[in-house]
Amino acid sequence: MQNRKLRFVRRTLFVWAFLVAISFSVTRAGFDSWTPLGPNGGDVAALAIDPLTPSTVYAGSTVGVYKSADDGRTWTNIGLNASRVYVVEVDPVIPSTLYAGTEFRVYKSIDGGASWTYANLFARVQAIEVVASNPSTIYAGGTSGFFKSTDAGATWAAASIGLPGAFLSFAIDPGAPDTIYVGTVAGLSKSTNGGLSWRTIENGLPYAADITALVIDPIISTTLYAGTNGTGFFRSTDAGESWSRIDTALTGFSVNTVRIVPLNPRILYVSTDQGVVFKSTNGGANWTAINAGLPASVLSVNALVIHPATPNTVYIGTNPAGVFKLTQSPANAGNMWRPSNNRLTATIVKTIAIDPAVQTILYAGTNNGIFKSTNRGRDWNDISTGLTGVPAQVVAIDPVTPSTLYAGTKAGVFKSINRGGNWNNVGLMDLDVGGLAIDPFTPSTLYAGTNRGMHKSTNGGASWHLLDHYLGSVTRIVIDPLTPTTIYAAAYSGVYKSINGGASWSRTGLELVMDLAIDPSTPSTLYAAERTGPRKSTDAGATWRYGDYTGLPGSSYYAVVVNPLMPATVYLGSEAGVFESTNGGDSWSPSNIGLNNPFILTLTIDALRPTTLYAGTFGGGVFANSQTTSSFTNLP
Repeated sequence: MQNRKLRFVRRTLFVWAFLVAISFSVTRAGFDSWTPLGPNGGDVAALAIDPLTPSTVYAGSTVGVYKSADDGRTWTNIGLNASRVYVVEVDPVIPSTLYAGTEFRVYKSIDGGASWTYANLFARVQAIEVVASNPSTIYAGGTSGFFKSTDAGATWAAASIGLPGAFLSFAIDPGAPDTIYVGTVAGLSKSTNGGLSWRTIENGLPYAADITALVIDPIISTTLYAGTNGTGFFRSTDAGESWSRIDTALTGFSVNTVRIVPLNPRILYVSTDQGVVFKSTNGGANWTAINAGLPASVLSVNALVIHPATPNTVYIGTNPAGVFKLTQSPANAGNMWRPSNNRLTATIVKTIAIDPAVQTILYAGTNNGIFKSTNRGRDWNDISTGLTGVPAQVVAIDPVTPSTLYAGTKAGVFKSINRGGNWNNVGLMDLDVGGLAIDPFTPSTLYAGTNRGMHKSTNGGASWHLLDHYLGSVTRIVIDPLTPTTIYAAAYSGVYKSINGGASWSRTGLELVMDLAIDPSTPSTLYAAERTGPRKSTDAGATWRYGDYTGLPGSSYYAVVVNPLMPATVYLGSEAGVFESTNGGDSWSPSNIGLNNPFILTLTIDALRPTTLYAGTFGGGVFANSQTTSSFTNLP
């Protein structure tokens, strides 16, 4: 085993020396265009179906609006990709007209999403409905209140005067559209004059209940259903004047959506914040969970829509696993949900790791666990067995035994000994692990940076001991490749250094440091991604130079990586994309062609074959940017 370690270290050092030697003779090719790789899925908060062409489906995600024209088989991002979209509404009369509610604004499209314009409402909107009998009248609700437009979104007026609390949900009587029901954090209110005034109704509802979802029977509009935040499910048969709890099966579940089959209103569906979908076939008297086929990683089901022409077909939008489709038929044994995420990528990728022995193998740590690709990102598989519901913030690979992986999560450190086939927690379960590093000479030695300081294991994670709790929340750990007792830790409180294997630490400066990179050829040269910009040290962290920001926008910075082939070439990731410096950080230029999600959380480059740069984004998955030059073809 010791000989294997020495051979690996010698080979690694040889490659670094080789790369540095040839870096002076290679003509810079540069990274030109980005390609999205996935993994598919992510946080989908909204779904809508074109009522006239129901093969067209829209999804609102953390990175804008996606559209499918083939019943959810494939998706295309159609805009607003810098926005988190909470609701998409299709005009029931002119379905090429769409409305989207985001964190800060409402947008409108009149060409099926090909282009979008600001719809003059500056508010966080989570629900929109167009009045079917008069589509120029629109209602919108969110954390900023309840609003009404009578000119198709050109202007808006507040319609929340008299509402007892913050908005949560609403429903419009299809036969009497001036009759509106609004659910708030303080119960249910009703208006019969288009929102000019409101009356609170409590008869039969829990006092000041959170009314999180409402739906009206499309045939008998005096029948309504109300879902709550864990206090039960209720029905009214007298236009909301009185209510009765109709089943206790939903007690304890926070209801996100209630949907009713238009031609058979005794069939209802409920999606919940606990990731469970329920169905009732008797008007809500009884409910059955229908989760077959949904992965355990589904934390919440945010949206649910029913196909208007074939109501046995249902779509759901989940967090963080994307869209699923259920076709209830004899051909679908067990009525299994199937993923419907082809080219729908709304995944938050916090870390990317490359197998040092097989460079075609990639690992992506996401808000939905860990994904693995064996073909450089063309396809991905969820390998989160044992990591259910745990976001993975950092993945480290044993350099000598690459089948051994470690993952830093919000629930401690997990270990796999079969390249991610399954995972087991190996400690620090109550800590948020943001940094993880393996000693390249002694891979059984690990360092874990947490929200409560630095920890160390000398037996592959079997046990841990606290090194220093004064470091605060650690975001990144890097080890000097030539002197592994020298360790650097990036933290919110600055950069820290140890020269004795973590036994003691000293602060070297900076603050709000999100990432740290070391020049493998000259380990005394370090680069830090401070939240406000890049920093550089050429004396092993003793001093830091703030440098020239030429070419950099005012933004937040989260990632930095050094090209080991050309150490003067540094890549910086920010909310505004990727920036490249070819002179050691003295000046920068953007490298964002093809990067439709510019919010970069992590950057990774293959240390042995540095021809491809990978970027992990906030809600857009993994992107790859490859350069081609004959100088790379004979690398060892």
